[in-house]
Amino acid sequence: MTDLELINLASKASGFEYTHNSNPLHDDALALRLAVKLRLRVCTPTTDTDCALASNGDVTAYSEDELSDTPMGDLYAATRRAIVRASAEIGEAMK
Repeated sequence: MTDLELINLASKASGFEYTHNSNPLHDDALALRLAVKLRLRVCTPTTDTDCALASNGDVTAYSEDELSDTPMGDLYAATRRAIVRASAEIGEAMK
């Protein structure tokens, strides 16, 4: 799934409107707002090689496949991606 598809589905799930300039894949505050709105539990990576995960009990999304492409130490990006992926799965289920 492309980043644009993830953002569009996360928008659908949350009711928030995201644009290229307001993107929870790149903005910590927007990702946190998305996690709170959808009541996601977020587990951050504990090491530079660990993955992040976000879950609401029904949906669990990981950042592990993207983490290998993320510069080591960018655990924030991995956490944002897990949040957006979980949100997108919720949005996709709303179809």
